[in-house]
Amino acid sequence: MKLLRSLNILLLISALIVLPETVVAEAKSYFITAQAQENELDSEAAYTQRALMHEQQENYESALKDYSRAIEINPNMAEAYNNRGLIFMRKGDYNLALADYS
Repeated sequence: MKLLRSLNILLLISALIVLPETVVAEAKSYFITAQAQENELDSEAAYTQRALMHEQQENYESALKDYSRAIEINPNMAEAYNNRGLIFMRKGDYNLALADYS
């Protein structure tokens, strides 16, 4: 009986600890930003990863800035062009989207 009660308490605590997806995405974004600042990372991969986090949070302006920075660092990064183009399409900026796909 004590063991069963202990297991139920552990399950309840585990359920309470589960965080909403938006909180997790925001935490990841802050972590990546802090890591980039701490290590002075200036890589297209770091900016692209952070841009993806911004997209998950529907923070499209920040995502656009990070994708643009990734492209400045590596003008051949197809993923950054593709994802930036998708955001431009969502916003109705079709000429900018077309430029990213050209």
